Order: sequence, then structure tokens, then C-alpha cells
Amino acid sequence: MDPISLSRVRIRPLSPDDFDAFLAYRSDPEVARLQGYDPFTPERAEVFLQFAQKPAWDLPGEWMQLGVELAETGQLIGDIGLKPESFDTRILELGFSFARAWQGQGLAGEAIAGLIGYAFTRQSVHRIYAYTDVRNTRAARLLQRLHFRHEGTTLQSFYGKGAWRDEYLFAQLASEWAGRHHQP
Repeated sequence: MDPISLSRVRIRPLSPDDFDAFLAYRSDPEVARLQGYDPFTPERAEVFLQFAQKPAWDLPGEWMQLGVELAETGQLIGDIGLKPESFDTRILELGFSFARAWQGQGLAGEAIAGLIGYAFTRQSVHRIYAYTDVRNTRAARLLQRLHFRHEGTTLQSFYGKGAWRDEYLFAQLASEWAGRHHQP
């Protein structure tokens, strides 16, 4: 996959060179608190980055993780994951993690908007959905700003960190995206 260059950020495959920055935010307990993963260890980060080097849009049921870097400096500030459904790779699950220092500045929104636009126009994706812990109000607001529909709340649908968690389900169709971007 070629990098996607946007105004302030660039989306690209992750690499082993991202280790320090990736580990810094993925091991941050505050970043991981409402995510589906525990804080990363150095060993887990190393394995994760090895796997993420060759993203593929068509591997059913497998997460494709992409790095988000600042356009000016190339500094890794987060990552976005997409997972094609095992029954239809035109349906993707979305997930994202960003370093605390770069949250609340619109960078995640710019990156996610750019990536979903790419998915809908270049990869023939039909639907993108995301689950978020109901306590993660910032992620929920971000998805709503990006015109994801709140489709419902799933009760005790995810077990993580020793407890059952409720989640919001958000989704967007290619036709909804195209209608806002005047695409045929």
C-alpha cells in the first residue's frame, strides 16, 4: 500500500523503526484503559510490528494496522486498524489508538477520514463499523463527527481486563460517505 498523504498526517505501513514511538503509546495504561488490549510489553510490540509491515486489504478476519505520522516530521503518533470480515471482505471493522500527546487536536479525525475515504473509493469497501467502550466518550464523539451512525449499544458484549463491558456500535456505508462527498 502506498502512503496516504493528508494535510497534517500521513498514513503508511508500520515498520520496525516505529518501535520506540509505538511502544510508548501502546504501553501507556491511560491509552489502553478503554481499548480491547492490555498495555503492550516490548516483546509484544516487536512481534506486532513485524506482522504489521505488509498490510493486506483482503485477509478475512485479520487486522491490518497502519501507522499515522505527522506530515512535517514523520513522527509516529498513532495507528489505525481495519479488519475485513471473514464472510465478506467488503465489510471492515475499524479501530484506532493515538498517543495522548496528540489526542484532541483533530489529527485522529483527519487520519480516519482519509483512510475511510480511501477504503470506500479505492478498495470498494461497502461498510465500515466500529465498537467503542461506552465509557470512551471521546472516541464516540469522534466517530459521530465523522458521520458514523450510532447503531446501538451492546450490553456486556466484550470481556476484557477482568470484566464484561458494554459497547457502542457505530457504522457508515459507502453510499452515505459518497452522498456527503458527491461521489457517484
